[in-house]
This record gives sequence, structure tokens and C-alpha cells, in this order.
Amino acid sequence: MKSKLIVGCVVRAILVEDSITCAAVALHALRYCGFAVERYGSAKGARCALNGRQFDLAIVDANIPEFDSSDVAHTAGIDVANAIKCSSPTCKIIIWSGDPGIGQVASDLGFAFVFKNDPVKLLAAIQCNLR
Repeated sequence: MKSKLIVGCVVRAILVEDSITCAAVALHALRYCGFAVERYGSAKGARCALNGRQFDLAIVDANIPEFDSSDVAHTAGIDVANAIKCSSPTCKIIIWSGDPGIGQVASDLGFAFVFKNDPVKLLAAIQCNLR
């Protein structure tokens, strides 16, 4: 069931994901829930996009590369999530990763966590964060 959004209100999401396949799943879920989505494939691209802009929800790949797919930094996703939170203090952030060990790190920082191979839980987390 689609979420009920306030009529005339644009709900903005930022997706930070370098994998085309994972991005397609997340984009579909976000659009299904009524979000206007911007996608970035690197940590640098996402940071540049912030520039004082506000987002309501962020989905961030914990292992997003800093510049391109050959440059994976294991903390880049968490760094981007923190930058988004500074730029948009009310933004709800979902960290997603294929590494379940990232879940505790996300939780310690106050972020939600979703394991990448579970699109149903991703949709549920998006809908939960609309409330």
C-alpha cells in the first residue's frame, strides 16, 4: 500500500549508491512511496549535492566509493550520512550494506540499518520513516 503524503508537499530523498542494480531497487521503493529522488554514485558527488539543500530521507550505501568504483573507502558512507545529517538535521537516514556488521555502527550513530539483500525491509524502513 502506498504511503499517504501531504497533498502538494514534495518529500525529497537522496540515494547514495554506486551499484546500478541496488540503486534501481531503492529508486523503485522510494518512488513507490512518493519521494522525489536524487541519486549519487560516489561520496564526493553526494557531498557536493548537499550545499545547504534539505532532504527528508537518505539511503546511503555504507561502502560507497569516494570518487569511483575503484576507490572504496569503508567509512565513506558513514561520513556522507553524517554530512547529510549536518546539512538536513531532520533528515531520516537509512544505512544499507551487504555487511551485517555495519548495523551496529549505524545504530550507534542513530541511523537505521537495512541489509542490502532484503528489499522488503528496505520498503518497510522507508515507510516507517515517513511517520
